[in-house]
Amino acid sequence: MSNAFENEYVHTVYSRLATYQKKDHRPSSPRIWPNVRKFLESQAPGSTVIDVGCGEAKYTCPTVLVLGVDTCADALIGRTHKTRDCLDLLLADALMLPFRDNVANAVL
Repeated sequence: MSNAFENEYVHTVYSRLATYQKKDHRPSSPRIWPNVRKFLESQAPGSTVIDVGCGEAKYTCPTVLVLGVDTCADALIGRTHKTRDCLDLLLADALMLPFRDNVANAVL
């Protein structure tokens, strides 16, 4: 996929959706997938999980450090969580993740 095509039909769309939802103060996808929640909760306390394409970073766990990665800055800006100490957000491309090998215990 060319960069121009991806920018126009992927990044721009997600950016518009994130901006629209912020104006209406509502999340784009409030539904939490139960199996993802169970997977996070099954990780050992102190584990690190990378959530690639995290969007609004809705998957958190108080005993696990979640590193949320997304290419859409508008989706990441202003996100707050009760488990803020267990969540870090990064603006990065999923094809070029800014992590060393073996830095995480699991990846979503």
